[in-house]
Amino acid sequence: MDQVHRAEVKRLSGLGYSCEVLSNYSGERARFYYPNIYEGSIVEKLLSISVMYFNFLKLCLKSRKVIIRHNWYGTWIDVPFVLIACLFPRVQFYVHEIVMLDYKGGILPNVIGSLLKMSRNKLIALSEKNYGLLSSLRGSSDLVELSRLSKLDRLPEFDVCHVPAEYTQFVVKHNRPDSVICLFFGDFRASKGFSEVIEMVKVDHKRLTFMVCGQDIFGLTPPDFLEAPNCLMSARRQSDDETSFLFTVADIVLLPYKVSSQSGVLEMARAYNKAIAVSPYMSDAIENYNFPSIVCDFEEGGKVLVQKILDFHETLGTKFDQNINRYHQKPANNE
Repeated sequence: MDQVHRAEVKRLSGLGYSCEVLSNYSGERARFYYPNIYEGSIVEKLLSISVMYFNFLKLCLKSRKVIIRHNWYGTWIDVPFVLIACLFPRVQFYVHEIVMLDYKGGILPNVIGSLLKMSRNKLIALSEKNYGLLSSLRGSSDLVELSRLSKLDRLPEFDVCHVPAEYTQFVVKHNRPDSVICLFFGDFRASKGFSEVIEMVKVDHKRLTFMVCGQDIFGLTPPDFLEAPNCLMSARRQSDDETSFLFTVADIVLLPYKVSSQSGVLEMARAYNKAIAVSPYMSDAIENYNFPSIVCDFEEGGKVLVQKILDFHETLGTKFDQNINRYHQKPANNE
């Protein structure tokens, strides 16, 4: 569960609701309930997927007086969840993305669209774009709700004592007056432009540095990039404190997505008042973005992109030094 969804749990708890988080990742703030379907052999993954659907059905059958909010991404793996949920109207879908609906034609988009039309489960959209798409799909806004987190408030300060030493050392090393720190955050996927970011990292430029942090469930990380001098590469799930640290010290957040109906990373960037560089595919998602942004064709090549990012940064005027200075004032005992 990322900070966007954790903020929702905090909001509901503040309203007096009792909330429990069930996850496919073990952690102190969530109960490990679904198996991680991205680990193991093909046979193990298929078995994990079967167990995941069975656990969801069991949860729906047992929790008769509980409202279940299921995080939904709109891919093929969500189809059985929708089929099961059709039998249980109290199941609500927290729609993070509706990726497949952006594809024109094809069997899967039609299947997902038809299921959403016929189901009576409430859909809670994270973004205004998704709210419009889902309302149009159903013919009305009936049982479609715009999440109150569609525009996040400022998130809590990070605890520097719980941030790895290599993170703080990297920032201190590259915190020069003319430096620009770019952040790519989230799952390492081809659809999110991961390979294009790697091409940018390959460009030898003294001013531009990168923090590439997120889960590498598909094994896309080049081995030699783990030690790249101009890049902090962390191929694992980031903790809350690490996430806050990364967004706080970054100058520009990169969103080179090729397929996405919206982005939780975009909302995180908004919450931390960050400048962003996005692909043309994301241009309509930033129409109401409150901070500086640039649309780049991330397939133009590393050198061209690096220069565009640097030129963009020049237009920002003052560097966001207040965030990094605030970090320097915190006691650090993790080295």
